[in-house]
Amino acid sequence: MAESYFGAKVESKAWHLYHPSVDTGVDCIVETPRGGMKKVQITIGSPHKDTEGAFVINKRIDKIREDVDVVAVFIEHFDESGTPRHIWFLLPKDVY
Repeated sequence: MAESYFGAKVESKAWHLYHPSVDTGVDCIVETPRGGMKKVQITIGSPHKDTEGAFVINKRIDKIREDVDVVAVFIEHFDESGTPRHIWFLLPKDVY
């Protein structure tokens, strides 16, 4: 689901999205408007149940390939009324 949402977000910005034919740790490659190519790993997270404003991320840093440029973290949470909300964090791998 996160990968589909990410694809829709990227395409809404008129960026080009490429999916590798074999998943070896790079979920997609994004071509930016200036022609840059970024290898992206997509993962999910959830709100931390005991700490407001904190999140638990599903993928450990040692599970991300060295040549990945960006880690896209998708978080779905529900507001006070029960409406689902989606948050994206796009982090350079070195920051992740």
